[in-house]
Amino acid sequence: MRTETKVQAIIAIILIFVMGGSVLLLFYFKEHRDPENVEKGIGLFMNEGETYSVLSFLKEKEEGTDHDLLLKLPAGMGFSSIGFDNDPEGKIFSISIPGLNEDYFRNYSMAGGRERLSDISFEFNERRGLIRLFFTEFTEVERSMDKDYLCLDYKAPKEYFENVVVLDAGYGGMETGAAVFGCIEKDLNLSIMMKLKDAFSEEIADRRIGIYCTRKEDAYVSRQERVDFAKALNADLFLSIHMSSTSSGRQSDFSGTRVLYRVTDETGASKAFARLCLSNLVEALSSKDRGIVAGDEDYIIRETDMPIALCEIGYMTNMDELSKLIDDEYQEKAASALYEAVIEMLSGEDHDE
Repeated sequence: MRTETKVQAIIAIILIFVMGGSVLLLFYFKEHRDPENVEKGIGLFMNEGETYSVLSFLKEKEEGTDHDLLLKLPAGMGFSSIGFDNDPEGKIFSISIPGLNEDYFRNYSMAGGRERLSDISFEFNERRGLIRLFFTEFTEVERSMDKDYLCLDYKAPKEYFENVVVLDAGYGGMETGAAVFGCIEKDLNLSIMMKLKDAFSEEIADRRIGIYCTRKEDAYVSRQERVDFAKALNADLFLSIHMSSTSSGRQSDFSGTRVLYRVTDETGASKAFARLCLSNLVEALSSKDRGIVAGDEDYIIRETDMPIALCEIGYMTNMDELSKLIDDEYQEKAASALYEAVIEMLSGEDHDE
């Protein structure tokens, strides 16, 4: 065999070994980087700021354990140092724990059931670790400490709160509603609804009333999704916020407040709720009383199965009223009036005519 041929053969053999070894290394690192690989653990392979699924690290609870989830914490970790954030509409519950790093799930246990969970994620930075629980249904979370364990218990909204109320800001996303001189209805609806939500902070903290919003940003939510949202929560009340305008969109002298309700609600609760909303709004805003109106032609009003009031706060096509509707103080008055209407409606008093 010629020397040149021998050299080529040797080079070919070396290349085969090098390429083969590279492939094996790639498989090795892929296997070890996979956060689902429980046996190897992600403790040595996580990067700061990256988010990993750690659902596979969830171990079964020991017999006799009543809590839905147990997280072992570093010794001396106080309950007050742990941060919690609940996103009930997104079905996400977040736990922020100072000092956790990439080795947390290698050194500490996490045990519980998976029935309500779609995923658990973990990320960390130099200050803290963040664990997020992703639920398959609307879930509130009770938390407590037992020695070095953080104990979590999952509750349906109606188990956690005495009452549940859905707040709905009309339109959103590609559905703008009325638009007059640069003022867009969907934005006004959302602004008043968020002020109304904030008014319930004390009731939420005391677990008297749970507030759930069909949207909290400029996002499209279909009518069917809004109805399904309220039904899934088994809500006690549905309150929707809108504005009025002339059918042509032209300026006019028409002004005032009206509230739509479901006539087919045989209990009369929708009508009673609408009357409360209207009287409170008219008094607080000094607006013209346009009355309560049968709203069954509206899909959301017709299809919901709890008392519902759709409040049209004022006419955007009336310049004087529009100048009020965009005013922050005026919006606060509207939100406060609706807050009082919800409180009174849930008080248990007889509102039947």
